[in-house]
Amino acid sequence: MDADVDWALLAEIVMRSESGLRPYQYQELQRFIVAERAATAASIDEAYGGDPLEHRRFSKTVPGNLDS
Repeated sequence: MDADVDWALLAEIVMRSESGLRPYQYQELQRFIVAERAATAASIDEAYGGDPLEHRRFSKTVPGNLDS
């Protein structure tokens, strides 16, 4: 099931392990990671009734967060 795949993590693994990526591919992977994490956060907020402002405040405490 797609919902069980962490696509942002997979993209980050590709970005860090594929030495032959061209700059535009690297940039698009970075954009994808940010967008995917935002979509995941929105999904969590919707599913659990979270306050988006509180979630953003919490997400800044998560190590490795790209949008902090």
